[in-house]
Amino acid sequence: MHTIVYPSHTRTRKPGRRAGAGQRWSRPARIIAILLALAAIAALTATMIAPGVRAVSIPAGTGLVVSLQESVSASTARAGQPVVLETVEPIKAPDDFMLPAGVVVRGAVSSAQGSSRAVGGPELTIQLTEMEVQGQTYPIVAEPFQVRGSNGGKGDELVLAAGRQVTIRLAEPVTVQYSGKNSVKQTP
Repeated sequence: MHTIVYPSHTRTRKPGRRAGAGQRWSRPARIIAILLALAAIAALTATMIAPGVRAVSIPAGTGLVVSLQESVSASTARAGQPVVLETVEPIKAPDDFMLPAGVVVRGAVSSAQGSSRAVGGPELTIQLTEMEVQGQTYPIVAEPFQVRGSNGGKGDELVLAAGRQVTIRLAEPVTVQYSGKNSVKQTP
């Protein structure tokens, strides 16, 4: 038998066995190995696309025509108040592909000043942060949507009514997964 000297102890092993063969991994080593395996599986799964699903890239600068689902008033809105909109026109993407209307877009009021608080008239700014396509949510970066009211007098109120249509522009591209079963092909 051979004697192997370790810094903290000695251990004997049988001839012909490699050092470490049959030894158990330490608990931290097992946890790290499991986490690395899970991370590899997650990365592989994230890059796979199910059959019939396509990745649709919507470029920066694309205009989304959306409709407010609820009214927003500059005098009662507060920063952080959620805002929900829905596309009313198909979203044009490259390769003659369009996502149909009905995509939900969410964001929040980033600033609001009613007519009594604003110098120069009431104003309202909304920042959109995500879109939902077929139940999957994707973060977006869009240009802020800002509306200013007139400085006509004390009773002037700025209200964006439910159903009001506005156009927002994507500041950065976004890629979404789409099954294509409801896609609209553009006609030349």
